[in-house]
Amino acid sequence: MDRTVTVEHYKAAMLLSGAGDALGYRNQQWEYNESGAAIHKELEELGGLKNIKAELPDWPVSDDTVLHLATAEGLATGKEGEELLHEVAARYVEGMKDMEGRKPGPSSIHGVSQLRPGEEGGYRVAYNPEGTGCGAAMRSMCIGLRDSEIDQSQHSDASASLGAESERDAQPPEELEDAEETGDAKAIGELKGYLHNCEKFYIFSKFLKSEGEGKKKVHTGSAKCMQPGCKNKGVTYTSISRAHLRAHYQTVHPGKKSALTAALAGNSKRGQRTKHPSKKRRLPAEESRGETFSQEQARQMFTRWFVETLSPPSLCEHPYTRELFAYLNPEFQLMSRRTLARDLDELMEKAKLEVNQLLSKQQWLATTADSWTVHHRAFLGMTVHWIDRLSLKRKKATLACRELKVGQTHQLLGEAIHEVHREFGIVEKVVATTTDNGANYVAASNAFGESEERGEVQEEEEGEEEEEEEVTGQPGDVQGQLDDEDIDAEPQINLPPHRCCSAHTLNLMATTDIREVKGWSKGDTPWRRASTKARRLWNLQNRSPTAASQIKEAVKRKLTTPVAVRQA
Repeated sequence: MDRTVTVEHYKAAMLLSGAGDALGYRNQQWEYNESGAAIHKELEELGGLKNIKAELPDWPVSDDTVLHLATAEGLATGKEGEELLHEVAARYVEGMKDMEGRKPGPSSIHGVSQLRPGEEGGYRVAYNPEGTGCGAAMRSMCIGLRDSEIDQSQHSDASASLGAESERDAQPPEELEDAEETGDAKAIGELKGYLHNCEKFYIFSKFLKSEGEGKKKVHTGSAKCMQPGCKNKGVTYTSISRAHLRAHYQTVHPGKKSALTAALAGNSKRGQRTKHPSKKRRLPAEESRGETFSQEQARQMFTRWFVETLSPPSLCEHPYTRELFAYLNPEFQLMSRRTLARDLDELMEKAKLEVNQLLSKQQWLATTADSWTVHHRAFLGMTVHWIDRLSLKRKKATLACRELKVGQTHQLLGEAIHEVHREFGIVEKVVATTTDNGANYVAASNAFGESEERGEVQEEEEGEEEEEEEVTGQPGDVQGQLDDEDIDAEPQINLPPHRCCSAHTLNLMATTDIREVKGWSKGDTPWRRASTKARRLWNLQNRSPTAASQIKEAVKRKLTTPVAVRQA
């Protein structure tokens, strides 16, 4: 038996790997389905593996295949050494932008977010002890195609031709002739009906195909996006699903997605009429939505609900929660608390990747930091702000909200702020960090921040010419030098210039500093008298349940108890 490895062997292996991954992925429906029996049942309903025709939009390639092709494309450039590593890193970063509708794992998202192609060592990623899975193996198969003992004449175009074949296989089916010419006007009417009242967003473009028979017949068409400047030539949708129409707006026109969703919501079964329109009846959930139930979409909405409402994950395992969803839709397989926690981690990593990509395009940034204690636990929160160069509008994003395990000393705060800046790769971009006037923040700035005075002194010292001392040779302290090197090897904390919150500063001036100025202390007497009376009322409400109930009954709400920073 001839065991000679050829280019065709590698190409076949890569294509089969991508096809198998697409089958197991099944448009997000099977990859995280924990019920093997349910998968086998669906496979049986599809007629088994022999009857499956893997093509878009129902069988897209997975995130692993996208990044595997990124590896192949990088190798196909012919670059070597560090230049090749930077090339592959850049293609991974670009590949991660093509994850709409896919499900990359937290380890992949976190790893790619740390890549800095073009920068020194930017292709290296620190080892992640919490990382799991076999993604690295699935994305490295094509490496052997370049470095094996295959005839070198076949190397140059092997990866490139593979990428071209994969790209061709991933394209939608060839457009069919207009359905009106084939007499399928009914299918066009039904597809157009689903776009009724959506003229501002889409117009019907072309009929593509019909599949199935009888009531199971599904029509597929293409719609043209009506947003100015949109380069998309056509978005596919079917008579049972318009998920791609919404996904396009979520990715390309996120600000108008809610309006599109509202417009689509009123078009359920537009192209069909009931046999007895005069009779009122309750529509099944699928018919009222105009599309089949999607386990994955319901799961994403369920996870998003936990995020937006800040609900505890344990709620998903509450008996009444399961009873409620079993009544609303028995098909929905309610996830476990462990699965929900994993999905929340994935959402966090995706959001972090998006912020990383935004910040990498900015030249100047400003951050804020604040720490607080609640229920005997301390936390640090940080945000980032910048001016968009095109619209000149202020932009903002959340960087971190993490627990501080020890006291809020200036050392700990300085390390935490520097670590957040380093994690997002913005240490050199932050021009200022704003905090309140807390002594620990001021001390952190004095200890680790760059001072203008220090800079001036350093310049003066550099300007002075000193005579060189002649040093006679003496035995060197080898151990001492090694110890010094160990000390120098420790990460250095660098904080940007510090700015105090102006509102908090004004508050301190009006309430505290004014008392130190002779003759001015009388000016705040009316304020102190009024605030003293109000403070007695606030204290009474906080200490006495009876008084709190009487106050709420009188003014229909609880009194907000101010503190120094909150007043600011």
